[in-house]
Amino acid sequence: MQKTLPKGWKWVRLGDIASKEKFAIVDGPFGTQLHISDFVDSGVPVIGIENVNVNDFVNQNIKYITPPKYAELKRSTIHPNDILITKTGTIGRACIVPEFIALGIITSRLAKISLDKSKCIPKYLIYLLNYDHKTINTLKVSCSGSTMPILNLTAIQNIPILCPPLPTQHKIVEILEDADNLRKLRQQADDKMKDLIPSLFVQMFGDPATNPKEWAKKKLGEVCYLKGRIGWRGLTKKEYTESGPIFLTGDNLKDLKVDFSSVIHISEERYFESPEIILQNDDILMTKDGTIGKLGIVQNLNQKVTIGSTLALIRPNNDSLKSYYLLYFFTTDYVQNRFKEKILGCSIPHIFQKDLVTIKIPIPPLPLQQEFAKLVEDIEAEKARQAESRKKLDELFNSLIQRAFTGALA
Repeated sequence: MQKTLPKGWKWVRLGDIASKEKFAIVDGPFGTQLHISDFVDSGVPVIGIENVNVNDFVNQNIKYITPPKYAELKRSTIHPNDILITKTGTIGRACIVPEFIALGIITSRLAKISLDKSKCIPKYLIYLLNYDHKTINTLKVSCSGSTMPILNLTAIQNIPILCPPLPTQHKIVEILEDADNLRKLRQQADDKMKDLIPSLFVQMFGDPATNPKEWAKKKLGEVCYLKGRIGWRGLTKKEYTESGPIFLTGDNLKDLKVDFSSVIHISEERYFESPEIILQNDDILMTKDGTIGKLGIVQNLNQKVTIGSTLALIRPNNDSLKSYYLLYFFTTDYVQNRFKEKILGCSIPHIFQKDLVTIKIPIPPLPLQQEFAKLVEDIEAEKARQAESRKKLDELFNSLIQRAFTGALA
């Protein structure tokens, strides 16, 4: 613990800042007291671990019990501005009960804390529980149970809380909320950006299932080079090298890109065993085993790269098909549903090359495909700027968190 605290700050037990009312710190009823058969369509809300995110109440899939059943379980009552904290499995995730939950109960995987608001305001404690590393570590080491971590009520009551004067708590909350709201606005913008390119695809080319522009269709095998490893002896860890050509797997496909941050290296001899699947820029890679249809486009390639047997290489014929159009064609429901039809009933999901080559694709004019590619590149550049902005906002928030709980913001 910090030896020298700012004036008016003090370490207290969480139980010391709880309300003096009975069951101010309480968990949910045992599983034997609350069964699935007790749930009804409306009545008194039952809040579970799925409703508690970090600093966020999830208002979805809320269950209900009848008033008579609530009377049996009222020990676990919650009210607005109570704090909910997860006490089994994922430990310490905390949020505030919103105003629209006027009365409810919690399940056994949660605990409730009703605060004495003359000593501590809920939002201050929420930020401390969710973001202060010392408090988070204390929660983790206070757990019992080896297979399923459990935070019991005694441990919760004894959690050390760094408690400044109320005006300081309000100031800290105000600063952290402003920074947190900036992060949330950034996330909302990021979420909208994710839908922009698929929406643009449909706007420019229409739904490929109906082909409203009535473009000529061709089979993928007619306009693409498709190849996967067949009959190639799999790699063992003994064959990995510290440097050399790169060997990609499905784990390297993320967000429609090829992620080179963590790769396997192989020898030159192994690399040249399959020259037909040596990668080029603008190649499309797709998982064809296990999780079907995960995609990535190869870009900025300046080294030797090949693929594993779980991936398919799809290289468009540039005379009629451009990579970005092909990439987002593969993301459409039309294609993804075709994949599902092909793997239906398979014990191990697998899409065969003979099935890929027969998928029909509308062929828009090349200038339109090139215009789409340019727009995609502009959007991806904006996404990169947003990612840098998000990183800086996260760094700012984390810096403020560190300062907040050492008295530096007081």
